[in-house]
Amino acid sequence: MSFLGFSRVDFPFAGSATQFLSANYPGTAFIDNSTLIPPALASYDEVRNIGGALWFVINATWNPQTLAWLQVDPSKPSEATVYNTTGGLSFFTAAALGGVATNQPITFLPAGQVVPTTQYYSDRNKIINGDMRIDQRNNGAAITPTASTYVVDRWKVLITQSSKLQFGQNDTGVGGPNGFPNDIGILTIAPFTPGASDFFALIQLIEGNNVSDLAFGTTSAQPVTLSFWARANNTGTYGGSLQNSAGTRSYPFTYAITLPTTYQFFSITIPGDTTGTWVTSGTTAAIELNFGLGAGTSFSGPASAWASANYVTATGAFSVVSGSNNLFITGVQLESGAVATPFERRSFGTELALCQRYCYAENSLLNNVGMFGGTGFFFSSGTRLAIPFKFPVTMRAVPTFTSTAATTFTTFFDVAVSALALDSATTVSSGMVDFTTTGGTNLFADSVLANTTTAAQITFSAEL
Repeated sequence: MSFLGFSRVDFPFAGSATQFLSANYPGTAFIDNSTLIPPALASYDEVRNIGGALWFVINATWNPQTLAWLQVDPSKPSEATVYNTTGGLSFFTAAALGGVATNQPITFLPAGQVVPTTQYYSDRNKIINGDMRIDQRNNGAAITPTASTYVVDRWKVLITQSSKLQFGQNDTGVGGPNGFPNDIGILTIAPFTPGASDFFALIQLIEGNNVSDLAFGTTSAQPVTLSFWARANNTGTYGGSLQNSAGTRSYPFTYAITLPTTYQFFSITIPGDTTGTWVTSGTTAAIELNFGLGAGTSFSGPASAWASANYVTATGAFSVVSGSNNLFITGVQLESGAVATPFERRSFGTELALCQRYCYAENSLLNNVGMFGGTGFFFSSGTRLAIPFKFPVTMRAVPTFTSTAATTFTTFFDVAVSALALDSATTVSSGMVDFTTTGGTNLFADSVLANTTTAAQITFSAEL
C-alpha cells in the first residue's frame, strides 16, 4: 500500500506492530489496539516508521474523511496526532484515544500535506523567494513586459509577444492565503491567442550547485514534489512544466483550479528523469520551473510524462493570456522526495541574501540609500568619478549592470552626472561604477547621491 508517496517501511522487529509497541514502549498509553485506536476505529491498516516516528494508516470512520494517519511520537507518549488526506489535523490526548475525552479543536492544513513531528532538514526548498516577498528591482510596482524580464526576485517572465500581460507583487493588493502576505499577480491586459510558436510563462531557473542531490539524468534520479498556492478568477485546468536548462527534456503538469477567486493548495510529484542531459553541479542553470500562461502547439505537450522536447505547459491547459483572466501564485516549493512538506519559512535576511547572489540593487527609496556605493575619486581630468560597491554576498558570476537615468544621480559636491557604466574592475564580490561627470576635480574624493524625489537605482545582475 502506498500513501502520499510513502511506501511501506518494514520495522526492524520480528512480529506485529502491536508487539513492536509493547516491546519498545512498555508502560505507555499505546500498547495494543484497545488503547491505541479510539473505540470507533476497528483497526489500523498498516504501520510505518518514517523519520523515527510511528505512523498508523487507519480508516477514520468517526471523521468525514475516509483515510487518516495516526502518529505516535515516542517522545510524547501521552498524545498522538491524526493527519487526514484532505487537510484535517487533530490533536488527541491519551484519554481521548481511550474514548474518555473528545479531541481538541482542529487546525486545517492543505490537502495532501504531511507534517511529521520529527524535524525536517533545512534548505530543502530548491526555489528561492517562493513566497514572493523580495522585490528588489520593482519595489512592488506592477510592470507590463515588452520582452522577457524579471518581476519579483528570481522570478522571470518569458514572452514571445509584448504588452499582453501585467505582472506585479500583490498586484491587486490582496496578497496570498494565511501566512503568505505576498503573491505574484498575472493579469491579462490585451487578450491574445497564441500561435504555434508563441509561449508565455512565469519561470524560475535553479542553479546546478543546488540540485546535485537530485541526480537527474542518471539511474539514481530522485523524485521531486512541487507544491504551491494559486487562485484565479476563472476555473479550469492550468499547466506548467519542469525541464532541463537546455530545453531538451520536459515534464508538463496540470493543476485544476475549481474555486474562482479562492486560494487552493496544489501538490504535484514528478518522477526523477533518468535520461537526457542535466546539469548537476556548478554555477550554470540546471532546472527550469515553468508556470504556463498560454502556449502554442510547439511548446505544449502531454501531461505527466517526460518528453525530449521544450514544453512549457501541458496540452490543452488553460491559457491565461487568451481572455479576461488573472492568476495569482505564492508559496512555491520544489523539494526532493515524493511528499509535500510545509513551506520552508526562511528568515527575511536569509531569503534576501539568497536573492542577492543573483541580483543586488541599491534604491534610494527601497533601501533608504543616502549614498550609492562608497566614496570614490575623480580621474581623467575630473570627467570620471569611480565609485566602489561592496556586494553583501558573493554573486553567482561577475554581474552586469543597469540603472535609472544618469540625471537621477548627482554627487555630494553637486557635480553633474551625464552617464554611468560598469567598470572592468568589477568582480563577484565587489563592483566599480564609472560616472561621467562635468566639473569634477582630478583626484579629489566625492560620493554619489540620488538627484530625484522618486527613485534612483543601480542594479547588479548575475541571473542564470
